Amino acid sequence: MRNKVWFASMVAVSSLILSVWFGFAGCTRGIKEGVYALTGSSGKFVLIQGSQEQMSLLSSQYGGVSVEPFQNDVGEVCSQEFLNLVPAAITEDLQYASRSITDKVKGVSKEEVGPFFTGPADKTLVIKGRVIQYDIGGVVDKAAGPLDEAICRMQFVDGQTGTLLAEGNCTGRVKSAVRTGPQELAKGVAKAIRKILKPKE
Repeated sequence: MRNKVWFASMVAVSSLILSVWFGFAGCTRGIKEGVYALTGSSGKFVLIQGSQEQMSLLSSQYGGVSVEPFQNDVGEVCSQEFLNLVPAAITEDLQYASRSITDKVKGVSKEEVGPFFTGPADKTLVIKGRVIQYDIGGVVDKAAGPLDEAICRMQFVDGQTGTLLAEGNCTGRVKSAVRTGPQELAKGVAKAIRKILKPKE
């Protein structure tokens, strides 16, 4: 009899622990989803050729940027809409310099902060990219569930000489179930490129 009572007690305690755990895990996922819905996509850049210091100087060495149409190395799995959107997303993200928190509080506009590229007007940085991986809902994040991911091989080239300045892999990710789709994924790639080109403060 005692064994039966002990066993029943253990089952009840175990069930309670599991309920609390899964409830907490679900709550955590809900919080994360809320954050992802607010922040949107994210991006990461890993250099293969070139240095971070060199990349941070390009915005002061060039007066503008030209983003070429992206190439598709993965075939039909890659969304044509993404290929169409990503060059414009990068160009838009590299139009103006970053605003500080103080600037945002004061209501300073992007136009007032000034351009992202501050170098000679006749020097153009050319950005080339090709999609080497494109996965919608297939990559799984343990904390947030399925996510969308695009990996692009990027090259930064001098517009006058054609010299390759740097090369790397750029990953755009969307973890939100609300803010999703090719447009958000393109913004993730753009964020990663802006981050790698951002001048040191």
